[in-house]
Amino acid sequence: MRDRVLTWLAKNVPPARIQHSLGVEQMCVELAIHYHPKTQKGSNNRAKARKKLGRAHLKVSRKRNDWVCKLAQHVIQSNDLVAIENLKVRNMVKNHCLAKSISDAAWYRFREWLEYFGVVYGVPVIID
Repeated sequence: MRDRVLTWLAKNVPPARIQHSLGVEQMCVELAIHYHPKTQKGSNNRAKARKKLGRAHLKVSRKRNDWVCKLAQHVIQSNDLVAIENLKVRNMVKNHCLAKSISDAAWYRFREWLEYFGVVYGVPVIID
């Protein structure tokens, strides 16, 4: 399944969009994380930095969810049957080398959207 999704991505999505999809927003998060602890506790600037950090995280989260939703909808609409493997994402994220990439992929959310769109469009989704 993973190979088929990656093949579909390679054919239908420009490589620049895949590589750059979260780059700018994650740089904003990193900058906000960098400047937040440098502010004085209890100050208005600290509150502003905290809000800016929260907004940056929210923007990344919404972008991930939007991408996964669109991809899941396309996979469901272009196939008569979808079979996916049940992965232990929590255990996979423990690998510090791959944790960020796995989180960016949002596999569990992808599975949830596949199940949802499977019900909506009447496509059977088999979870192994």
